[in-house]
Amino acid sequence: MMFNRLRLSIAVLATLVLVTGPGTSARAAGKSTAICVDSSSPTAPIDRRVIAAVARSIGSTPQTYEFDGSRGVSDRFFRFLMRDQCGLIMGFPVDLRDADAPRGLALTPGYFETGYVLVGLGHVLTIATIPRNASVAVGLGTVPNFYLVGALGQAPPLKAEGFSTQDEALDALVKHRVAAAMLWEPSVRNYRKRHHEALVISKLPIDHARWHLAALFDPKKPRLAKIFERGLALLASSGELATITKSPEGRSSK
Repeated sequence: MMFNRLRLSIAVLATLVLVTGPGTSARAAGKSTAICVDSSSPTAPIDRRVIAAVARSIGSTPQTYEFDGSRGVSDRFFRFLMRDQCGLIMGFPVDLRDADAPRGLALTPGYFETGYVLVGLGHVLTIATIPRNASVAVGLGTVPNFYLVGALGQAPPLKAEGFSTQDEALDALVKHRVAAAMLWEPSVRNYRKRHHEALVISKLPIDHARWHLAALFDPKKPRLAKIFERGLALLASSGELATITKSPEGRSSK
């Protein structure tokens, strides 16, 4: 979802049915009642665990609707989902310094912090240790891309090599076509888990590198969002939220 766009102890109202079980149409449960997850997102496992935590807390099986956003999503697509199928859309990435929801929609508080990271092959890197004028793999149109071309201020003496997907950028790093990569952390962890490559993640100390995931909702129909937000607060205060969002698929590197 992130790149295509630039790309719950919900212990209250336990009688509310959150959505149908996996694979069941949200339309069958009534419009705008489902919690929706982008199955193509590298953070989808975290989204599902957060939903499951809510279900356990209220003693109910959440109804979910999964969509494949791998071919591209847009603000219009989100509004369509919200109108016809979703009460919440999980996994929406929000810049911690510049929160911005699609027009007509609103954001819940964040439930998982992540962002862009610096990636080396087999060793730790800092921006200063990357050889001068070396090529660095970035996603096209992402924050690191803007950083390396000077759009965020003074850029280091490095060359941005842009790729359409995060996997393509990491393939270039693994094949030694670039000296480093600056990419979306959940994608890096997902790639590392699938390919067992020695990718070493370091902080990327640049503006707009840190993000969090939030859920989208229609502010004209906030009932499910309010329940979700109360649940997040309870999960956060108990420490359970931090536990369920720690994983190889998307753990934050702080």
